[in-house]
Order: sequence, then structure tokens, then C-alpha cells
Amino acid sequence: MTPDRRDAMEHLARLLAAAWSSGRAIPLPAPDGRPRDRAEAYAAQARLVELIGAPVSGWKAGATSEGMRARDGQDGLITGRVFAPRLFFGSSLVLPAADYAVARAEPEFAFVLAADLPAAGPRSVAQIAPLVRAHIAIELVASRYAEATPWGAEGGLLGLADNGSGAALIIGPAIAQPDRVDYLNHPVTLTLNGGTPAPQSPPDIRAQPFAALTDVVNHLGARGIGLTAGMAITVGSASDTLPTPAGGVLKADFGALGAITLTFA
Repeated sequence: MTPDRRDAMEHLARLLAAAWSSGRAIPLPAPDGRPRDRAEAYAAQARLVELIGAPVSGWKAGATSEGMRARDGQDGLITGRVFAPRLFFGSSLVLPAADYAVARAEPEFAFVLAADLPAAGPRSVAQIAPLVRAHIAIELVASRYAEATPWGAEGGLLGLADNGSGAALIIGPAIAQPDRVDYLNHPVTLTLNGGTPAPQSPPDIRAQPFAALTDVVNHLGARGIGLTAGMAITVGSASDTLPTPAGGVLKADFGALGAITLTFA
């Protein structure tokens, strides 16, 4: 990366860190201030993480299926860190509305690592599956940009710089028999204040969670990033999103797998 591009990514990271801390969104950067490739986007995100200064307790991933990537015009995974103060466990939680005023909720399948996974060569599903616990989850996503990012690769790079648009992750009950779940078709009902459910993601958009997890682990490993026991990783939405307004009660009902209720107060 040339010095001028390094300076551009440093500037973007500082703007995004200020937006994270203040809750005030920033304008989309001018074209020469945007990441031009994944290396620049990863550098901006890594610097953003340093500036935020919170411990990293997991990872979020989007564009985890071929269908999702085709729909959104992406050429690979969109990953971001989950910070310890924004990682929650439970099935009924009250969250501060001010922290998530512009967030949107996605019901997801996620994992908690039971063992370390140091950065290494490619691993298989069979190698990783025994080392994780599967859970139902809700991810809260939020952009630090005031305007919508462009469709396709350019927007994906801006999202990568913005920590994958991550805001928080809520890990719900563990899935007792994860090998018996038809993840592509399992019904998941996301509602706000008991209203109309968000449309469910069709099978060609959903990811197979264990395959997506393996892709994420290998993707991070190729970047020299290892994972430690206790970290949480979420791997893609099972429905469209819903907002998280103050006073709202959001429920993600995974049927026999359990439910998560969030109140924003």
C-alpha cells in the first residue's frame, strides 16, 4: 500500500471510530477516500479496531452463500469483529435503545468455540464441527455511514472498512442436535411488537451454517488471524431485517430450537 493510500485508510478509520463512539453517522467518503480493494478495506478495519480499543470476542460474517453474494454483488465474505461489550448471551434481554437507534436485527445461526483454532492451513467441516457449539442468535447491524453504500463490490469494501456493519451479537440457546436441523428451510419468525413477520430468506440465499463457519475460519486463517475458545461467530441471516426502535420488543422465534426476545429501553 502506498503512503497516500495508507493515509487515506487511516483517515477513514478515524472517521469511523468517531462515528462508533459518538453514534453520529458520517458522510460517505469521496471516491479517493474509499477502499480500492480488500487489502485496503482490511487495513481500515484493523485500524478502526485499534482505535475503538475494545477486546474482540468474536466475528460476524455476511455474504456467506453463493446466492447471497450474487444478490448483493459481492465477490467474497464480508467479515467484522464482535467487541466484548457488544456480545450478549441469553434468551430475554433488555438493551439500551440509545446504542441501537439506527440498528436493524437479523435472526441467525451462530457458533461458540469450545477450543482454540490457531491460524493454519485450510480446515474441513469435519475438523471444525466437533470444536464448536451451535446456537440460535440475533445480530444487530448498523452502518456508520449517513447514506446508503453503493450496490456491489464498492459498497462491500466500504462495509468491510466499517467492521462489516456490525453493531452487536446476541447468542441465544444452544441447539441440542445441530446435525438434525434443515438450516436452509428451518422456519424462523422475526417480529417487532408482535407485528407482521419479516420475510424469511429463501434456501438459495441462506448459508449452510457449518460450511459457512468453515469458510470464515479458513478465510481468517489465510489472513493470519486465529480464534480462541469462547469466541462467537455468526454466519448469515435467516430472514430480512427489522428495525430496533426505542420501546420496541423484538422476537426471533426459531420454533423447536427456541426464541430470543430483545427489549430496547
